[in-house]
Amino acid sequence: MLHIISKKEFRFKMNKSYISIFTKSSIIKGTIILTFAGFITRIIGFLFRIFLTGKIGAEGLGIYQLIFPIQIVCFSFCTMGFEMAISKLVAANRKYSDNAGLYYLISGILMSVIISVVITVIVFTNSDYIARRLLLEPRCSELVMYMSLSIPLASIHSCICGYYLGIKNSRIPALTQVIEQLIRVISIYLIIMLFEKYNYRVTPVVAVMGSVIGELSSTIYCILSINKNLRKNFKYSVFYQKIKYVSKEIFMLSFPLTLNKLMLSILQSIQSVLIPSMLITYGLSSKDALSIYGIILGLVLPLIMFPSAIVNSMALLLLPAISEADSNNNTDKIQIATQKATFFSIVFGILCLGIFARYGNEISLLLFRNNSGEYISSLGLICPFIFVTATMASTINGLGHTEITFIHNIVSTIIQILSIIFLIPRYGINGYITGLIISTVISAISHYISMYHLIKFKLNIMNTFIYPFIVIFLLIKICDFVFLNIITLSTIYAFICSGVVICILYSLIYINIFKHLS
Repeated sequence: MLHIISKKEFRFKMNKSYISIFTKSSIIKGTIILTFAGFITRIIGFLFRIFLTGKIGAEGLGIYQLIFPIQIVCFSFCTMGFEMAISKLVAANRKYSDNAGLYYLISGILMSVIISVVITVIVFTNSDYIARRLLLEPRCSELVMYMSLSIPLASIHSCICGYYLGIKNSRIPALTQVIEQLIRVISIYLIIMLFEKYNYRVTPVVAVMGSVIGELSSTIYCILSINKNLRKNFKYSVFYQKIKYVSKEIFMLSFPLTLNKLMLSILQSIQSVLIPSMLITYGLSSKDALSIYGIILGLVLPLIMFPSAIVNSMALLLLPAISEADSNNNTDKIQIATQKATFFSIVFGILCLGIFARYGNEISLLLFRNNSGEYISSLGLICPFIFVTATMASTINGLGHTEITFIHNIVSTIIQILSIIFLIPRYGINGYITGLIISTVISAISHYISMYHLIKFKLNIMNTFIYPFIVIFLLIKICDFVFLNIITLSTIYAFICSGVVICILYSLIYINIFKHLS
């Protein structure tokens, strides 16, 4: 959906002052590579999640989902902050030396691994307490124990991926995603087959075991990819001289990022534990509460977020690019990059909203063979807002204002928690969905206001929101009329044909508009 540059354009000098960031080979190639990898991993993961649900049941999937908040909290300590800090610092220091980033990388890995090992020991030895007291589900004890083993592995490959994103090499992070997902899925499948062969009960533990193996494989690949560069360009004597300064820079930048992610993860963990509990208060049994929780967070939300692979790829590359432009005081580049990225995110999100809102029931029957279509249609509303929030957050972080995204995320999560406490006991799972939609909209508006104050960024509401809504509405109505009334296909086949035609026509319209944005 992006403009593919020609070989002639590829060879243009990179220092042209008014060339848009999105006409540069590195950004386009990077986005395409990461998007392709993201789609592959999400397709594999999503289809396998359906397979896994068939083996462990909706309740088992709910139990499996319960450990994710703990995993995210642990990873927040030793991955996200360091990955983003390394990416930003490497990008900002490339103008001084091509090898400067290696010193940031090694320093970041050392700091991250030390923290991750400590956390692993704490979580591993206290897994039973965490399961019983924090997750309120004793069956999660073994899952938490195995999950903790992946923390040091994730810290290493996250740092290495951050380095490669900083030097605008997206191939390694992309391959890391694919390798991790493939090995994880293959491992889980083989473990399940082995368990079934010897009549062992298949539990959510097998999914965690496979995840650890996947993390190990991606870590090994990342180490092998960077090893040659380290041996050739990394000077230990120089590193020992710079380690104090480099470590301080990483810490000063990663600390607010880590704090941001950590606080957000803790609040998200609270809401994840509260949802099944509040559903029981609403009147559901423990089994039914875990089943609905598993369907919403294990199937529906991953489906809704599936298209975000494109936007997330762009956001990952946008942060170091904005950071580099900011360090060079290139405000024109920042403005143009932000305008195009934001426009694309919203327009693409509206396409996803239209598809999910109209064809939620058909998608549910086709993929899940259950009645979760109402949830898909409702949650489709968050697409434009959550997509554009990710893009604007990358710009704000790239400008060095991580505290702004931190505050916005905290407020958004608190709104979700309040909706869980006050709305679920009265309205059931629909109360959670309502709170999620409200918090997402408020988060997007808050990020936009901050963008306006930072770089005087403005959105054309008519062109960016109203017209795309009108276009997607008309396309849906026309396709429904053609495939249901004229050609008279069955509901499922009409949905498939309509979806394909809508995506093609909508893309053709907005690719042309996107190319002419200035």
